[in-house]
Amino acid sequence: MNQKIIEINNIENILIKVDEAIEDSYLKDFFFTILHKHKIERNDESRIFYSYLKEKKYYQLSIFSVKKSPFVTQLDILCQYHQKHSSSEGYELYILRDYFALFIEKKLYYYQKIDKHTPLNELKVFLEEKFNINVEHEHHVQMSQIEKSLTLSQKGDFLLSLEYLDYRKLETTFFKYLAYVVVIVLLLLYTFFENFSEHIDKEEKLKILEKKYASYLQSKLYKETISLNIIEIFKYIQKENLSLKSISYDKHGYKIELQSQERKALLKFIKYFKHSQVETIFENGVVYEMQATIIM
Repeated sequence: MNQKIIEINNIENILIKVDEAIEDSYLKDFFFTILHKHKIERNDESRIFYSYLKEKKYYQLSIFSVKKSPFVTQLDILCQYHQKHSSSEGYELYILRDYFALFIEKKLYYYQKIDKHTPLNELKVFLEEKFNINVEHEHHVQMSQIEKSLTLSQKGDFLLSLEYLDYRKLETTFFKYLAYVVVIVLLLLYTFFENFSEHIDKEEKLKILEKKYASYLQSKLYKETISLNIIEIFKYIQKENLSLKSISYDKHGYKIELQSQERKALLKFIKYFKHSQVETIFENGVVYEMQATIIM
């Protein structure tokens, strides 16, 4: 096997409390904002996976970096081992030298790094108090034994058994929401240079615009302000079953377009976000549409 095995110590994870499970259509945008909020660096070598802890409504989001060569994490290997050897439908706890992993219905539920001398009863108390979970079976195992067992029982590489997301695609939808604001900014900048800097060469103007665009995407306004507030908007839209047509951000706030079958649901949205300004509400066939600005 020529896979690179990613050890648990090289994986960073975040535990995120939510009111309810995020709809799949919003999940990637939600993770995108969380990563920005925690200022986690990422690049083309970044990989992420996640799990949802439904009892206490948490997401565990994990990220690590690896080059494009074949890879597998220790958790992938442990998950594959569990799927082959477990027949239980309840919670099963695997305790290794420096971490534990909890499984339910053949899937990884939660994991955490621990001190190698942590007593079993402390782990059980922790899981019961934090997640309201009673462990039915526990296993003390070593990764070397697991790898050897799987190598003897199969041919080829270990399998990727976790729920991975393509990190490079996380930004796609969010950039669509911001695209027209960026275009407007560039047009305003271009107009400014046309009117007040006629002596500057056109090629030089384009270079300045590119720098302005890059500066915008790297600014705290983009990385921090957006990431801190957009989660609350997404959560409310999902909770109230509204339809999001578009959302973007500029220095004045969030420009948002929503749809609902009930006009009062749109007014309720404005009441919830107190510093909001309604631009227009109108009936469009069987739905109502609203354009508004949220100042946050």
